[in-house]
Formats: sequence, structure tokens, C-alpha cells
Amino acid sequence: MKISISLFAAVAAAFATPVAAAEWHLARTEHFNIYSEDTREATAEFARELERLDEALRIISGIGPSKEDTPESI
Repeated sequence: MKISISLFAAVAAAFATPVAAAEWHLARTEHFNIYSEDTREATAEFARELERLDEALRIISGIGPSKEDTPESI
């Protein structure tokens, strides 16, 4: 009986704990919309790196390079 009361109390406490609201950032590029909980700067850097990868894969596949490799907005 003690175990079930303790288990119930632990589960109730877990669900009663408020969840911290995350701050989401959006980086839009020519080819991607990236939503991230990381910092604004890290999200922008990830967007630039993803566009560079996209450009490299386009060149390798013969599609051709893209116009921009920087985020349009953050």
C-alpha cells in the first residue's frame, strides 16, 4: 500500500510541475524554414550551414548552385 501511495504521489508531482516555455526562433532561407530552441545566432549559423550543404549537393548532383546562402530573416 505504501508503494502505491508513493508511486501515485511521484506521478502526480511529475504532472503537476509546470513546463518551462521555450523560446523558439525561426530562420528562413531560400530553401528552408528552420525552427529552433537554440539561440538566435546559432539558428542563423545553422541556416547558413544548411544552405551551404544544399548548394554543395546541388553542384554534385548537377542541379546547379543556389542564389543565396544566407538567411532571409530571423
